[in-house]
Amino acid sequence: MMRFEPLGLEEWFHKWRGVGTNLDVSGAPAPYDDFHPEFEEGSDLVELEEELVELLSRLYGVGTERIALTFGAQNANSLVLMTQLNEDDMIAAEHPIYEPMLKVAQQVCRIRNLPRTLENQYRPTMDQLNDVLTSGSRMVMITNLHNPSGAALDDEELKAILNVAEDKGAMVLCDEIYREMCYSQPPRGAFELGENAIVTNGMTKLYGLGDLRVGWVIGPEDVAREVELCRLAILSHLPAYSLAVTIQALERRQWFRDRMLSIAQENLEVLSDWARIETRVTFMMPEGGFMFLLPLPKGVDDIEFSEFLLRDLDTAVCPGRYFGVEGQIRVTFSCPPEEFARGLRNISLALNHFS
Repeated sequence: MMRFEPLGLEEWFHKWRGVGTNLDVSGAPAPYDDFHPEFEEGSDLVELEEELVELLSRLYGVGTERIALTFGAQNANSLVLMTQLNEDDMIAAEHPIYEPMLKVAQQVCRIRNLPRTLENQYRPTMDQLNDVLTSGSRMVMITNLHNPSGAALDDEELKAILNVAEDKGAMVLCDEIYREMCYSQPPRGAFELGENAIVTNGMTKLYGLGDLRVGWVIGPEDVAREVELCRLAILSHLPAYSLAVTIQALERRQWFRDRMLSIAQENLEVLSDWARIETRVTFMMPEGGFMFLLPLPKGVDDIEFSEFLLRDLDTAVCPGRYFGVEGQIRVTFSCPPEEFARGLRNISLALNHFS
């Protein structure tokens, strides 16, 4: 029987609702000021699902039989884990890790941590992977871009992970909801690099369309089929409106990427300026997306630091322990540059307080 404990990440999100300075939103802002989708009432949702699958097939160059639609990327990860693993299976899961992925995995299998540390620029080493991925292990679970650090695995690094996993008879589940938010040319999808890859994605981060709750899985045909059957049994079909808007957004994929890069560029300049003057912390600049991990000075508790920011400075960040790392915070910058600059100044004020 599955017994879920409360998600710390979700409880934290509820604490900062209505906050004045929000550095805890990792997806692009909603695009509706410039994106005006159309929807015809009475549209056939099954036909729309088929149209979306065919569009994804063209965009990603894979057969429709390898694609399954889901209610968002988080649901995609959960359905893969529930249909592909059982309680006796062992997997290697990246650490730090997005908490909902970990919580579901803990219900269905056994887990060993695969470290992604600042010292290695948040890249798992092959020695580490070989240590934790024993023969007979079923899966490696990673994100690319890495959430929460914003580190990007390139094609060579991802291919090496796929090869090690294949040698051990394991699949690789790669959450790629941030992949196309890389500042340089995005790395290839894991499904292009190995037959043992299962990829999840959705409309929340690059597109800013989390309200649609549309995601998908790309993987081997049998995996896609099992995910689809599970989704139909539990949740049935996706809403017609969400499908229609998703199709229109994907047809403008480059516009959404250009929009994301424009927001990121302004805020990366703000971040670089702050990093030059704030010498009490050392961190890695992100390689994509709107997020980075900020290690706090030794002895500073991430929960206390985040709560001080929220209570005294009306600023939201995310405590690192909700990704499995204490003494760090995740900072995001999808907000306007003046709000981001104010948030960074408030982080400096909080550092003063805790020094």
